[in-house]
Amino acid sequence: MLPRSKVDLYAAIRRDSRAGLSSLALKRKFGVGFRTVEKALTWVWPGPRPRPRRTTSRHRLTPRRHAPGPSICFVGRVRQDGAMAQEIQPPSESWRQIEAWLATHSPSGLALLNPPATPDEVREVEQLLGTPLPSDLADSLRCHNGLSTWAVLLPEQSPLAVGDIADRWQTCMDVAAENDGLTARPWDDQPWWHPLWVPWAESADGAAQVIDQRPGPDAGRLGWAGHSSGGDFTDSWPDLASLLHAVAHALHQGGGARGLHPYLTAQGELWWDEKDCHELNGDPLRAAPIGLP
Repeated sequence: MLPRSKVDLYAAIRRDSRAGLSSLALKRKFGVGFRTVEKALTWVWPGPRPRPRRTTSRHRLTPRRHAPGPSICFVGRVRQDGAMAQEIQPPSESWRQIEAWLATHSPSGLALLNPPATPDEVREVEQLLGTPLPSDLADSLRCHNGLSTWAVLLPEQSPLAVGDIADRWQTCMDVAAENDGLTARPWDDQPWWHPLWVPWAESADGAAQVIDQRPGPDAGRLGWAGHSSGGDFTDSWPDLASLLHAVAHALHQGGGARGLHPYLTAQGELWWDEKDCHELNGDPLRAAPIGLP
């Protein structure tokens, strides 16, 4: 059986570690990240989710040169009640705007973006999943095949490359099959995993952010899964396009994305945190510049 809570999860990881399982084996068995395994082996009791820490890659891609282009704007449409409803632009346009902002204000962040996924890579993961990728994820992967290392270019999640999407989905399927995790437990609203959940990104503590492809009115929504309890779609984004649109809008027009606002660290790296945040782990933060010069 899968652990019921984080306390149970940590206890199970410690028990299996004492029995001789390696960190990799523990990661695969419980469907968690290496950070969670490390915490379970060193903490007596699990505490609240820690603030994600930036990781630094020793090998970063060279920032791409951006040719001058048309000015960036956000469009809207008038609802029947006369209010302005914002149109959600496709991920490719949001990524273009995010890239332009990074090129100007955080070249180190731009360097973390991988080149586009190839059609063959996309076809391979679709064959494994047995279904086409969500259209907005496919569009996003045609722009960038995830990041070269975990980073906070987006508010809570670090996009995965196609190969990592396939590995994470298969690992969670294997763990769920072995532990009756495809059926919701009495105390959970959602199962631990579902074959139609596509893990497109990962949090700092190893949870997968998934795109829910189950048919119905909530198809395409984002949620968290593959951790110590059932899937969580509380206050979820309606789709990936909406998340990327909100990020691009915050960088170019100001404001935040679901309560998280963009900042720059002392090293010039993009970071997202609550409003009026001035430091990160003892180092200063400054509000991210709005728009382009």
